[in-house]
Amino acid sequence: MIIEFSASNFRSIDEERTFSLYATGLQGGRLTNTVPLEGTPYRILKTVGLYGSNASGKTNLILALETLRHMVRRSHHFHEGDKIRCYEPCSFNDAAEKKETRFQLEFVCPYDGKRTRFVYVLAYTDVVITYEKLTVYFTNRESLLFERNLSVEAEKMVFGAAYKGGVRNIACFPNQAYLSVAGQNAGAPQIVRTVVSYITKKIVTPRVDCIFMRDVRQKDERAWNLVSHIDVGVESVKLEERDVGEEELNLPPDMPREMRDDVLNRARKRIILKHRDDKGASMRLDLDEESKGTRKMVRLLPQVADILVSGGVFVVDELDNSMHPFMAEMLVKLFNDPDVNQGQAQLIFTTHNANLLSQELLRRDQIWFAEKVGGRSRYYSLDSFDKK
Repeated sequence: MIIEFSASNFRSIDEERTFSLYATGLQGGRLTNTVPLEGTPYRILKTVGLYGSNASGKTNLILALETLRHMVRRSHHFHEGDKIRCYEPCSFNDAAEKKETRFQLEFVCPYDGKRTRFVYVLAYTDVVITYEKLTVYFTNRESLLFERNLSVEAEKMVFGAAYKGGVRNIACFPNQAYLSVAGQNAGAPQIVRTVVSYITKKIVTPRVDCIFMRDVRQKDERAWNLVSHIDVGVESVKLEERDVGEEELNLPPDMPREMRDDVLNRARKRIILKHRDDKGASMRLDLDEESKGTRKMVRLLPQVADILVSGGVFVVDELDNSMHPFMAEMLVKLFNDPDVNQGQAQLIFTTHNANLLSQELLRRDQIWFAEKVGGRSRYYSLDSFDKK
């Protein structure tokens, strides 16, 4: 789970801005919208919605998080001397200064059978990682894993007592994040590889406006049963298989056998939705006959079901884009429902739809706003306003 995310000098974000998922107060007793942060008196929000007009900076906050993930996931592939292409400083800063972009992510992920809190800091310019630090909380006290400082004349790398059971000083170029390089090294401590795996695989940022049907599986029907929770007139969703011959698809004769088999496999699978008409009669529709919003929801649900069971963070920009408002609202409810959300997963979303930010659905601290002042973005929660 993400606890807090901070960013500075990135696109429309100038000074450091912090997006916090710490729960504040009882909020009318809706504790089911939160989970406890083990070993502390604090609780973490399951869902947070960020509302704002076009060009207010909503997407830039999501892109900042995705950029941090990109540096962890991909920078070990950077060659010596390569530019760091995802360096996108705030346009209000003097380009000649090459001021660093800085991100900080505080999160909880499973490690050694426990839900463990970590803090990762990464700062960089267009050519070099200027600062990097990873700490862990085995107790209420912070323990250092490693700290790297390239802003001094000679690179300074310090390892803490928590960095044990693996190789130290794994070689990396100045433009590569040490966490990225160590995470791909089998000799690195398991704790480091666990952190990399969580950031790159358990924080998921799907494009709701660009979801395509992957190879559907029988077990996806479990996920599609969630449709019954959504009041869109769909009773059930089933995967059916039919006989389709190669001659029906008119495939090119020189198509490779492996590709041919894949096309046939996909063509033989159909997703059927069962409806009830006004007279109560049952009606079956192929997914291709459904509305665009229903198709996207059905294609999204297997991902949602996986994360609700196994845990993780679902980050969706423009949740309500081309999706029926009832579907978007129900998605929020699924993440807030402790009976459904057994993996303590999180949903972070941006939206233009103010109805999704109803206090009947979310606590005050789950409702955030983005706005631009003088071309610079800032973010604040409804709970920061006077409650009177």
